[in-house]
Amino acid sequence: MTQQKKHIVTFAAATLLLFTAMNVITDFPLLDTMWRPAADEIHRTVSALTDGQIRAYRIMLAMDFLYAVAYTGLLILLFRYYGSNQGFRSVINRSGIVAAGTAGVLDYLENGLVLAILAARPEESSLAAVLGVVTTLKWIAVAGAVGIFVIVMFVPKKRETRQG
Repeated sequence: MTQQKKHIVTFAAATLLLFTAMNVITDFPLLDTMWRPAADEIHRTVSALTDGQIRAYRIMLAMDFLYAVAYTGLLILLFRYYGSNQGFRSVINRSGIVAAGTAGVLDYLENGLVLAILAARPEESSLAAVLGVVTTLKWIAVAGAVGIFVIVMFVPKKRETRQG
């Protein structure tokens, strides 16, 4: 197995392990999994959380910081492994890497916003409106990266021509 494949397997295992662990400890609605959440929806969700759920949410967010690194790294490694540096495929490939990196950065920003909103509880935070926008942009970037990866997998690579 090549070094590159070992890295892919490592990041894939970390992504799966962290995803599973985060889902095991959460039995309540998560702000960062909502689609286009409005500020009032965010405030209602946070105010309904118990103290124990807030503690679990903070633990989950600590894991989510690592998860963002894992899934972003996995996507970038997959683009580098399956992508190409030639022609149209290289443009698609670079776009996928940018989308994956953007998703990771937005996930970090989103996690910081969620922590700030949880810290403000029981008061309503003015950051809730910003969180709604960041969460939506993150999901667009994630969907874009995954969609572009599907394209990379199905757009045929140029055949190498033998000379001589």
